[in-house]
Amino acid sequence: MCTPNLNCDAQAVLIKERSNFIAKRIQAASLQVQSVELAYQSTYKAAILYSLPATFMTRGVCDKIQAAAMRIFLAMKGFNPNFPRIVGYSQKEIGGHGLMRIHTKQGTEGTLKLLKHIRAETKLGEMMETS
Repeated sequence: MCTPNLNCDAQAVLIKERSNFIAKRIQAASLQVQSVELAYQSTYKAAILYSLPATFMTRGVCDKIQAAAMRIFLAMKGFNPNFPRIVGYSQKEIGGHGLMRIHTKQGTEGTLKLLKHIRAETKLGEMMETS
């Protein structure tokens, strides 16, 4: 994960490699649009989100991690890879594509982990609460 000084460079490299590997494998499968969505939700997100709650990466690093994968997923869904990301990351209910921004998900998942430890009254939760 991260070093004691919160340097997550090594973890960022691993997540980026995993992101690119999975996206290229899904691209090579030449799937239908519905299958691309299913692969994105079930395979890509699960692999990328696994270690995010324990990392502290900046928005710029997170955007670099998922840049290549987002181009592939947008192209496979039939959109120009240079499509505005704001629409890609918007919710489906308001006309977006529902793609996740990993920086946002990292913060959300980290907060959930913190709350779980505090509510379960674990030793880690107590230490987090006092700091």
